[in-house]
Amino acid sequence: MVSARTYYRLTKPGIVYGNVFHAAVGVLLAHASGLTLLWSGGGLILGITAVIASACVANNIMDRRIDSKMARTKKRAMVIGQIETPSAVLFALVLLTVGVTVLVRTTNFLTVILCLVAYIWYVWIYGWAKRTTWWSTVIGTVPGAIPIMAGYTAVTNYLDLSAWLLFAMLVLWQLPHFYAIALYREKEYRAAKLPIISVSLGRHQTWRQMAVYGTLYVLSLVGLVIAQTFALIPGLIILAAGAYWLVIIFRGRTHVSDTWARHVFRLSLLLTIVLFVASSITVVIS
Repeated sequence: MVSARTYYRLTKPGIVYGNVFHAAVGVLLAHASGLTLLWSGGGLILGITAVIASACVANNIMDRRIDSKMARTKKRAMVIGQIETPSAVLFALVLLTVGVTVLVRTTNFLTVILCLVAYIWYVWIYGWAKRTTWWSTVIGTVPGAIPIMAGYTAVTNYLDLSAWLLFAMLVLWQLPHFYAIALYREKEYRAAKLPIISVSLGRHQTWRQMAVYGTLYVLSLVGLVIAQTFALIPGLIILAAGAYWLVIIFRGRTHVSDTWARHVFRLSLLLTIVLFVASSITVVIS
């Protein structure tokens, strides 16, 4: 009998937690409070957790042959046959049904549509792109940026400038984040014959794009401060953290090493914590 822990790992918890974390930021920056925070915010977190988990299970099903060629994924449950495909499909469908049901009952039509768009985009559009084009990472940023927007709309029920700036911020944050992974895991992607940017265009071109997108990310933070999505002080805190990240990215200009790429990656994770702190401070002082 397959353990619950094995099914849990099939949901890619790291991806789920990261996206739910950003969804929570969206809820906070929509200035939810009281019953709205408990009902719409809490419902959004529960529902989107199940939807994202379902998408990750579906991705595991689709990628089992690719995963068998990569050192870090070749022992996944789908690859070694620990979980059979029909069982995984059923698990994904149950999670999706539960997630959508919770979202329908606790949020609004706009938020449900955003979550379904993210699901379809991640499972099928990104699933196709990662096998065919180095643009796959760019394409994959769309579902990765929707959770923060969904968190915002779960409370507001509309898309305004702040919602779109939050979406843009996460799109731009993801590119240096995932390109850094593409650099220090380049050999694995090459072995799996995936046309990721570091394999298709080379390491220096990957760095150049990281520098461009990192710069645009910092500009998106400036936009969020100007739009008063963040209060001034927490806005300046996240802006300073983003600027420091950009400085580290530019240090890769002369030597695009795996050590540098890992440093960029770790700092990108730290930025998510700073983002949450800045959002929390904004709520407290607003």
